[in-house]
Amino acid sequence: TTRRKLERDADPNNYDDDFFMNRLKQPAHTSRSDYATGLKRWLKYFPRDQLLVLDYKDIAEEPAGLLTKVLRHLGLPNPEKLVEGIKEEDLKKKVNSGLKSTVALRQSLRAKMENYLKPFADSFSDMRRSFLES
Repeated sequence: TTRRKLERDADPNNYDDDFFMNRLKQPAHTSRSDYATGLKRWLKYFPRDQLLVLDYKDIAEEPAGLLTKVLRHLGLPNPEKLVEGIKEEDLKKKVNSGLKSTVALRQSLRAKMENYLKPFADSFSDMRRSFLES
């Protein structure tokens, strides 16, 4: 049936690592992985102080602090007071978190992807660090 075919086609175990790596290396995917180049592009048009670079892990670990930084950056008065009025459970509530995959990423593919993406991650980490220090 059509459903079985869709399920078979959607199963990543039916494809080898090269299949996924070839797609990851497509310009559209590569450009979305290269945050440093994107940030440099933004810096051509906007002063550094108009951009706010945050650490993704703070969404889960420090949601109140992250929200306070965003509100302060936007120029809202008394951002701490605004955030104090939000219940902690609301700050930590996951929305639009997507579906959990039931298929684990193969270790061989994970290693290839990490190796390919490492220069992008390193470049962005350097830029993010310079933003946090200023």
